[in-house]
Amino acid sequence: MQNDLKFNSLLELKTRLKPALNSKYLELKRKHIDYVTTEDIWEYLRNTKWLNTNNLSLAAMVDDILNTNSDYFRDYVLKRIESNNMVSELPKTKDKYNELL
Repeated sequence: MQNDLKFNSLLELKTRLKPALNSKYLELKRKHIDYVTTEDIWEYLRNTKWLNTNNLSLAAMVDDILNTNSDYFRDYVLKRIESNNMVSELPKTKDKYNELL
């Protein structure tokens, strides 16, 4: 018998996923992709991979967080920054950002 977890809000779900989000964030930092935040990881998956998905299990979401290629998160943030002309949002990593362009 499968235990289906139900969440009353996106915030509740996001809180439940926080350990996986933090783990991915630390992985990205180890790869020197230190301008991607846990919020960026959450928004990328919510707006792309999970957008048109129904009845997604918590395990599947954790799997997506941990196993999505880091390049997707990096590219998502860099495109957002570039499209919004938000380079100043990255004061400490501006040189790294410019190297990637």
